[in-house]
Amino acid sequence: MAPLPAERVAINKPFNVTGLDFAGPFVCKTSLLKRAQTTKGYLCIFVCFATKATHLEFLSSMSVNHFIATLQRFIARRGTPHTLCSDNAKTFVSATRKMHELAKLLESLPSDVTCFLSNYGINWKFIPPYTPHHGGLWEAAIKSTKMLLYRCIGDKALTYEEFDTIFTHIESILNSQPLTELSSQPAEATSVLTPGHFLVGGPLTAPPQPIETKEILSTRRWRHCNQMTQFFWSQWSKEYLCTLMNHTKWKVTERNL
Repeated sequence: MAPLPAERVAINKPFNVTGLDFAGPFVCKTSLLKRAQTTKGYLCIFVCFATKATHLEFLSSMSVNHFIATLQRFIARRGTPHTLCSDNAKTFVSATRKMHELAKLLESLPSDVTCFLSNYGINWKFIPPYTPHHGGLWEAAIKSTKMLLYRCIGDKALTYEEFDTIFTHIESILNSQPLTELSSQPAEATSVLTPGHFLVGGPLTAPPQPIETKEILSTRRWRHCNQMTQFFWSQWSKEYLCTLMNHTKWKVTERNL
């Protein structure tokens, strides 16, 4: 088994190297009326390579302008990434009959979207053709998102605002999942590392903390935040990376064909 990419095991800011993929279409209603017109909606998912943090954006159309607007919202909320990785356009050939909008978007990537990314200094990388295991990180995130969505609403048609709200809640759940196995000790169960620790300092589904009334010096507060960030990354290096090194396949050496 080949070693993991350097982006997966290097300490970096969240979403500096991001993988993205599309899911859908979803049936979206234009209003709450009984005979409201239905349209198609799509989901764009962003996954951080280092922390597995997830960002979900709901699109009402798969046009190039809507996709560029989605990238602008992602950059405004999570910062400008250094590299974006996605599936190769050739892997969507079999789906062109059902998703003509997605095929048109991928065909127009080299012109409009690449020009937009060059203004921000973002590199776009495609995985090799016919190798979906190279994109297992975002494929697993799409699987978890669809599983939570179908358990929540099933096959119901919702409005754009309702879909956006549900996907935001699913994003908080995915960013609150533990990166490592939970300990059997009750005291250690609360200190498990999650992607939310690298985004907001703790799980997004955790209850709010009480407000501190004691005055704290600004320099001491800055040192405390810096120490807390370094503690998260040290815990990430000691606990999370050890789980990635366990190769469950191809342990026996065989003769090369």
